[in-house]
Amino acid sequence: MTRSFIYKIGILLLLVALVAIFEYFEEDTIKIDTKFMNKPTIDYFANDVNVVQYNENGTTDYKMTTEKLTHVEETDISYLTNPTAHIYKEAAHPWFIRSDKGEVGPKGDEVKLINNIKGTQIDEQGQTNTFEIGQVKNQSDPIKYGQVMIYPDKKYAESSDYAIVTSADGESSGNGVKAYFETNRIQILSNVRTKINRGQNAN
Repeated sequence: MTRSFIYKIGILLLLVALVAIFEYFEEDTIKIDTKFMNKPTIDYFANDVNVVQYNENGTTDYKMTTEKLTHVEETDISYLTNPTAHIYKEAAHPWFIRSDKGEVGPKGDEVKLINNIKGTQIDEQGQTNTFEIGQVKNQSDPIKYGQVMIYPDKKYAESSDYAIVTSADGESSGNGVKAYFETNRIQILSNVRTKINRGQNAN
């Protein structure tokens, strides 16, 4: 191998390295510019928020709380931290629902709850009804990953994620759920498994 050949190989490698370095910094610059161009505008935020909605009869329709609310101007969406909601069928028997995160849509008539979603109700007979939505990622991470859309004015919620519903009569689970809070009816959509109390099992 001649000295001239080694020299040419060295020049070629140097050119390749310079092109790679140039492309790296060029791509990085583009990413930074795009990030700043798309940066959302937070026009307001608030801590320890409590909202009470009354119906036309003057009784409570629903209550919502959140540790922190952040509103993004471009999308008109409010992002919630640890939100909770009391949705009233009747004043004495509301559903209490909580999750890790939430999003309130532009008109405020749609609320998305995200992760660790659980609803609880004490009904007319004093029995506890519950539902949980989402799958556990693994044994070391107990948080259930899932989403549910709630329509407070319609007293209705729906999700395509895995759900577990329990009542005094037993437990049902499956994929997807529709919940009608006004009539206290919860429907699991597919792959339904039911365990009836008193030791009876049915699929």
